[in-house]
Amino acid sequence: MKILSKAIVTLFFLLIPASCCYATSVEFTLREDEQRIKDNVVSFKNSVFLFEHTGKINRNQINKIKFYPPREETTSYFIQAKKDVKEILKQANKFQQKFKDAEGLILLDEEKSILKPDGTRIMRYHFIGKILKPSKKEWARNSISFDENRQRVNIPFARTIKQDGQVIDLDRAKIKISSPAQGMRHFGRYKILSFTLPEVDCGDICEYIIEKEVFNPWDKKIFDPEFFFQSHEPVLLSKFSVTIPDSLKLHYITRNIDILPDILRKDKTKTYIWEMKEIPPIIDEPYMPGYIDIAPGVFTTTLDSWDYLFDRDAEFIKERMKIAQEIKNLALSITKGSKNKEQKIAFIYHWLEKNIRYVSIKGSISSGMWGHPASLTLKNKFGDCVDKAVLFATMLKTIGIEAYPVG
Repeated sequence: MKILSKAIVTLFFLLIPASCCYATSVEFTLREDEQRIKDNVVSFKNSVFLFEHTGKINRNQINKIKFYPPREETTSYFIQAKKDVKEILKQANKFQQKFKDAEGLILLDEEKSILKPDGTRIMRYHFIGKILKPSKKEWARNSISFDENRQRVNIPFARTIKQDGQVIDLDRAKIKISSPAQGMRHFGRYKILSFTLPEVDCGDICEYIIEKEVFNPWDKKIFDPEFFFQSHEPVLLSKFSVTIPDSLKLHYITRNIDILPDILRKDKTKTYIWEMKEIPPIIDEPYMPGYIDIAPGVFTTTLDSWDYLFDRDAEFIKERMKIAQEIKNLALSITKGSKNKEQKIAFIYHWLEKNIRYVSIKGSISSGMWGHPASLTLKNKFGDCVDKAVLFATMLKTIGIEAYPVG
């Protein structure tokens, strides 16, 4: 490689604007170890180069540099996305004129739920939002909970789009997986994947895709994704799609909207698509109904009826309500002297309230959904709401009062 003089290198730096965004192929030599690297300059700002593959390097770390004509095409997502970055900025500016007082603009709110023939499923969520006020900087911080025994979470794409069009991709090394901070009364097996988009400020755009794969669903027969379209910030485009094998039927209902889905058939699958555009924000009012009661929503399932759920849940609950002698003896002693059925129920209820501490230990879907056996909860002297309900119903049953937990 022909070595450029110091004057030429200096001229190269001077020709680069203080803030720019483009793709120029270069070969440079690091000052420290004379390592030669060939890469593409993505941007140069505040004396720092951002290279397509190498990342950020301060210009003082570079000793020699040679540059080539810009490439016409590249496989880099960033270079391919230059046109869509311009379009995103254009749409954001146009949409902002309609909602000048908003704290943020949601440009894209899209979820895709995909059911595979083997019962596994994938959820992909794509978000693009423009931050207008400091309160919406929270969009840069994201966390997703998952059960590592059943699910995998991936962030295939995440970036910050600055006001001038510069793109700063998420450093994948900064994606963290940790155990959640749990209170003294809650113990679970979930993990948290978290990431923060870089250098986010007011006027910037946050964009990311979250992909969650359920490789070990707790019940392959149950697939019931749902989606709500409205937010407390204006939404330019909100889109929801559900893809299932062509052999299945998708049942759905809508609330607070009256739109039919587009249905696309391809490769032995059916995809149902709902979308809404330019949705105004929800304005909170005193004593207003809850979000799910007012927001437009779609609820789907592949089940033909709820009978499967009722029958399945009943079997699990029956297993946990087996009457043990110690449970019967306790119930009889607690209700001794009661005058009627109502008093018996009250005596047992207050005994449970005083003697069974609230501690939630969930090691699986089984205990999470249907609780622990009544005898185990009594032995431990602790349990959560489901555990207490199972024990309560079992104790009532031992003294002739028909009872069962209601989910």
